[in-house]
Amino acid sequence: MFTKMRAPLIGTEQVANGDFSTNIRSWSIVRWNSGTAFSWENSLSGNGSYGVMRFDVNGGTSWDRFQQYCGTVKNNIYRVSFWMKTVGVTGNFYLISAADLQAFSDATLYLITNTSGNWVYFTKDIFTTHNPVPGGIGIMQYGNIGVGTLFIDAISVKLVS
Repeated sequence: MFTKMRAPLIGTEQVANGDFSTNIRSWSIVRWNSGTAFSWENSLSGNGSYGVMRFDVNGGTSWDRFQQYCGTVKNNIYRVSFWMKTVGVTGNFYLISAADLQAFSDATLYLITNTSGNWVYFTKDIFTTHNPVPGGIGIMQYGNIGVGTLFIDAISVKLVS
C-alpha cells in the first residue's frame, strides 16, 4: 500500500506581511468597483492570532482584489496557504497566480470556496506557468458574488520544487 505524502518545503517565505498582525502594508489593492473596501481589523483569526485583512464586497460585477508581487518564478511548484472566513457572500473568490497581476494575460485562477461564516484553512500547491519574470499572487472577487465580507490571515507562499 502506498502512502500519499506532500513534498517537503524547500523555500523561504515569499510574501511580506502575510500575517497582518498590525496592518495590510505590502499588499496592493485593485478596485474595479468603488464600493469595495479593504481594511485591517484587530480580530481573532482561524489560527488563534489577532489581526486580519477584511475585504468587503458590495455586489455587482467586479474583479476587485488584493495582490503582491512576491517573486514566484515560472515552472515551479509553490504551496499557497491561508486562513479565511466569508460572511454574507453568496459566490466564491479566486486565488490568482500571474507575472502580470494587472493585465491577467498569463494568469491562472484557482477556486476558493465560500466558507459561510466559518474559519477554514486553505492550502493549494500551484504550478507557475507565467512568463519568466518574477510574478505574484492575489485573492480576487470574480463577477457578482453578493454582498458580504472575506476575512483572511496567515497567507504563505513557499517553494516546494
